[in-house]
Amino acid sequence: MGIRAALAQFERESLDRRGLDYPGLKWCELGNQRIGRKPAKEAYLSYGVEAHVAIDLNGKDGAMPLDLDDPVPFVFVDQFDVITNYGTSEHVNDQYQLFKNAHDMCKVNGIIINIVPREDNWPGHCRYYYTERFSRSLAEACGYDIVHSTILDRDYYAAPKNLVAFTYLKKPGDFISPERFREIDGLVDSGDTSRTGDYNRGSLKNKLRAVWAILRER
Repeated sequence: MGIRAALAQFERESLDRRGLDYPGLKWCELGNQRIGRKPAKEAYLSYGVEAHVAIDLNGKDGAMPLDLDDPVPFVFVDQFDVITNYGTSEHVNDQYQLFKNAHDMCKVNGIIINIVPREDNWPGHCRYYYTERFSRSLAEACGYDIVHSTILDRDYYAAPKNLVAFTYLKKPGDFISPERFREIDGLVDSGDTSRTGDYNRGSLKNKLRAVWAILRER
């Protein structure tokens, strides 16, 4: 998906609302995004973050090749001031474990920034799509404060590329049970498992699709 201007602005506004700045933060990026031509990891380190960990099955650009369908290693629990989920969760089959991992890795009073495909947008991009209803329902179930929320619907993210953006403040307490998570409304499952996991290695068709997407953006 990449980190473009409107997405970066939402991130900056989320930090500002908590009185945070990049220097000294411990940052975990779910996925492996780019800012312009540069891996996001390089960009965040240049901003002064104290530590940056990216988690992506592709293992590119220094990302740790961990499967977010599984629990994260214990050493990551309660370690990060900021967790970002920029166009990653929609490619993970186990949505409960994905959001639990984000919760578990975030420190109490840290923030979790989610920017994900809106329902009826990004056709063919992923398995899961999200609604504002989902962002509110998950916050209520988990006892999160919503720091910032909006629909990104301009420039590159104009329809049909809208994104649902929502930033949570983590409070003390464990993540909700799988049963409670299944009761949350507003998560849309397209059933397309060809776009989950390390899908760019999944088949020749998906590799050609990825090349075509790159060529269209040039």
